[in-house]
Amino acid sequence: MKQILNIKILVLIMISITYNSCTTFLDEIPDYNRTTSNSYKDEKSLKSGLVGAYSILKGTFRANTFFFGILGTDEAMGQANTIYNDLSRYKVPANDSHYISVWYERHFKLIAQTNTLIANAVLLEQTENVKYIINECKVLRAFAYFRLVQIFGPVTLQIDPLEGVVDYGKPRAGVNEVYAQIIKDLEEATQDGALPETVDLTEAQRPTIFAARALLGKVYVTLASTIEAGVIDRVLDDIGKKDLSYSAVVDTPQSLYKKAEVILGGIVNSGMFKLNNHYGDVFCIENNNKISENIWQIQFASSLEHGQYFMMVMGMWTDNGDLNTRCNTNGLGLCQVTYPKHMYYSYSSEDVRRDWNLACRIYRWEQGEYQDGNPEDGDTENEIVAIYNSITKFRQNSVDEMHTPSKYSDIWNKPTNQTIVRYADVLLLYTEAGLRANGGVATPEGINAINQIRQRARGYHEDGAPITVVEKPTVADYATVNLDIERILEERKLELCYEGYRWFDLVRYGKLIEKYNEPVYPASQPLFQQIQMTEKKYLFQIPQSEIDGSTNPSGFFQNPL
Repeated sequence: MKQILNIKILVLIMISITYNSCTTFLDEIPDYNRTTSNSYKDEKSLKSGLVGAYSILKGTFRANTFFFGILGTDEAMGQANTIYNDLSRYKVPANDSHYISVWYERHFKLIAQTNTLIANAVLLEQTENVKYIINECKVLRAFAYFRLVQIFGPVTLQIDPLEGVVDYGKPRAGVNEVYAQIIKDLEEATQDGALPETVDLTEAQRPTIFAARALLGKVYVTLASTIEAGVIDRVLDDIGKKDLSYSAVVDTPQSLYKKAEVILGGIVNSGMFKLNNHYGDVFCIENNNKISENIWQIQFASSLEHGQYFMMVMGMWTDNGDLNTRCNTNGLGLCQVTYPKHMYYSYSSEDVRRDWNLACRIYRWEQGEYQDGNPEDGDTENEIVAIYNSITKFRQNSVDEMHTPSKYSDIWNKPTNQTIVRYADVLLLYTEAGLRANGGVATPEGINAINQIRQRARGYHEDGAPITVVEKPTVADYATVNLDIERILEERKLELCYEGYRWFDLVRYGKLIEKYNEPVYPASQPLFQQIQMTEKKYLFQIPQSEIDGSTNPSGFFQNPL
């Protein structure tokens, strides 16, 4: 079987699909079929191709790939005998069809589409809108490569359109080359005027310059911390590929952290963004595109193939046997992805995020009542039974009861937008970058940033007045003397859980084995037990179809299993 990158992406002929959405940008028909030979000849056709790129981007989040970054960590696990348990226990071989092949193919399709768009756009009159589209495509391409390099390490670097004779001998490029291209694209797309500061709601999923700068800041921090951790270097060195490792990166971690601090500080100090007072509102369907904290969201719609169904996979368990009834509610679901008990105890009982994100109860349908399954806070002698460990972060709204029927009838296609850049993440990255750039000592600006997160975790009174540390002493503010990288990573877990960040955070700091191996369930439940984790698991395997299609086995090698 020839390489997905070189065949499926070369053709890029897909059935054009029409969006069922209220937004003008999504109402346009996506175009995947043009090449530089059959070029985009004007701004209108170029924009049609851009819509096609966003359709591909949506596919990178839809279905099982949503759970990359969540499962296989200390924040979540898949229920026994589900495909989610496979990812939890790293039973994802090179011929897997649920995760790595989909992730690989869809991200490279996005890269191919943006390559074609850029190549055609530079031939047109350079109007403001055409320039925006070029820079937008650079952001999308950088985002795709950023996600690929973190999962697979060295990957094929292709920034020109695929045309004519296909090179099946193209090798995997070193991570230094991949990151250099990511940074080049983002630095060009974040210059003043390269992208608009705001976008109209009719084009809500298009990134602003602040979204691009946030992504660039994250790239700097990720690259710096991964270099310092050194784990990926050891994995690649063990298979004789040290020359493709992070050791070849020219920039020092210190300089990268400083760059991140500057660019993220510009977002924090812009006055354009703030945290929403109510934490839960940020994750509700009915607040799509209404909350400025969500800096960049990919738009999903309640129509076939344009919606999300991860809410059904999570959600509070109920004993109603009808799939449509139980999953067509506000917050109920199959509870196939659940959380380990220590996640619950990571929160203070005074932290409003705990009871929004996690439930320790089920809903008895016939009785019309909840049944609690949680022990008293801190009672680690009692096990929390897995069926009670529901992830309830994503809901229809924050007002209705959990079992209230949803107005979105298709359980497989919920219009749950996918947030790529959230202001809370920017604040935490800013704190982290400042601390690391400052020799491990948090800056006053960083302390202020992370304490905005802590304030919201304490909550607000009905009149809008903030709840103070005196009222909730277990959700205290941080100070310079007690803030270190361990606490920042913990705060990232508490704030950003189930948004796809945790695995990437643990990998870049070399803490995946340590955190993954925290006890989950007793030996009486072996399907919930972790595997024997090794550093090889810091990289997933390249899809076997790609390996088989290559004519350069030494250059297009497989990651260790």
